[in-house]
Amino acid sequence: AWQGLPMVLAGNAMAVHESRLQPLVQACGTDPVTVWPEASAMLTLATLAWQRGQAVPAQDAMPVYVRDDVARTTAERLADKAANA
Repeated sequence: AWQGLPMVLAGNAMAVHESRLQPLVQACGTDPVTVWPEASAMLTLATLAWQRGQAVPAQDAMPVYVRDDVARTTAERLADKAANA
C-alpha cells in the first residue's frame, strides 16, 4: 500500500544511511522528501497537549526522553531482553 507514496526522511537520514535506505527508495518509486525539525512544531504539539489536559505547572514539568534507554549499560539491556523472552 505504501508503494508509489513519497518516502519522508527526517534530517540527514539519507546521508547517513543511504546504502540501507536505497532499496526502500527504489521500492517507493519516488524520490525521498527530506524534512527538518522546526521549533514552530513545538507550538502545535503544546496546543494538542493542552487540549488533552496534559498541561502541568512549570515547576512540575519534567523532560520526556524519546531515546531514554541509550544510557543503559549492555548488561542492563541484555537482562531486560532475557526477562522479556
